[in-house]
Amino acid sequence: MDNTVEVLKENGFTYSDRIIGRTSKLGKRGAEIKEWIDEHKNEIHSYAVIDDEVIDICGSYGRGVQARYIVECDMNEGMSDNDVDRVIGILTINNVDL
Repeated sequence: MDNTVEVLKENGFTYSDRIIGRTSKLGKRGAEIKEWIDEHKNEIHSYAVIDDEVIDICGSYGRGVQARYIVECDMNEGMSDNDVDRVIGILTINNVDL
């Protein structure tokens, strides 16, 4: 996660101090994300899901994770400039449907 925060900072995201965590390891990413959101919903105003494999996030376990908050990065290349721009755009919106 530290590398992700650094990439966002380098690209103009000024709220890196507000990034408060990442998911546990339940085995199903959608379930992990939903659990994290449920546990932190009083602390967050926006969130982005950054992952290189989003199929199970969008599947049955991920029904609580809205697709507009998901950014799929390349498994081999990591985050592209476009991915970073999308994440910054998502995180600067203060309307979250929890």
